[in-house]
Amino acid sequence: MLHGPARHPARRGALRRGDGPGRLYCGECAAKRELEPDCPCAWERSLVRRLSELCGDISAGAEALESGLESLHRAADVTAESRAIRDGLLPRMDALRAAADEAERLTAAAYWPYPSYSELLYSV
Repeated sequence: MLHGPARHPARRGALRRGDGPGRLYCGECAAKRELEPDCPCAWERSLVRRLSELCGDISAGAEALESGLESLHRAADVTAESRAIRDGLLPRMDALRAAADEAERLTAAAYWPYPSYSELLYSV
């Protein structure tokens, strides 16, 4: 059984590739500096910083979720497994979802590596 990034090739590629939103905003900053060398690019820098933080949160959250899923196999019975899901997995899922939702809001659609909710709902 595969674990970690090898098990989830989409996550591995989306979180580590260099053509994502951070590169887009860094490119915008470089273009502004060509026109105005003293341009501070504070907005772009703060956005790239926040997206980087969120990518870290998403990666850590996915790993924590995988770890929690693997621990379910050690549950004594269905009741213990249900409690582990309620007390451990659901809060991890909520935290991961919050980070992913914020990253999606901050990222241009052309650079978001996953389908949006509307694409999932209306493309079927």
